[in-house]
Amino acid sequence: MTITISKANTGEVLASYSDRYHMTLTYHQDPGHGWLEVTDGMLADVGLGYLDFTRYSYKDGHRLYLEEDCDMGKFMFAYMAKYGIDPVLKEEYRHEDCFIRSLPRIPI
Repeated sequence: MTITISKANTGEVLASYSDRYHMTLTYHQDPGHGWLEVTDGMLADVGLGYLDFTRYSYKDGHRLYLEEDCDMGKFMFAYMAKYGIDPVLKEEYRHEDCFIRSLPRIPI
C-alpha cells in the first residue's frame, strides 16, 4: 500500500511512501529531557548497536530509550538513510520525572 500526503486545498503531493517502511515511535518527554523508544531489533535493522550510543540512554528488556541530545539523532539518521523517510513520532509528555530515569543505562 502506498500512502500519499497532499495539501487539501491544492492537491499538491507533499510526500508519498510505502507503509512497509512506515513506523510510528514513541517520544517520551518530561520537564527536563526526552527519549525515543526503540527495540533491539529496530537498532539491528538500521545497522546500529549499543556501542553506537552514549551512556545517557536506558534499557528495559528489549526496549531502549535513546536520549534526545545525541542518541535519538543517530537512530533517526540511520533510519532515514535506510528507508528514505523519518519515522512518525508520537509524543508522550509527563509533568513529573519520567519512569525512564529509574531504568538501567544501556550497556556500552
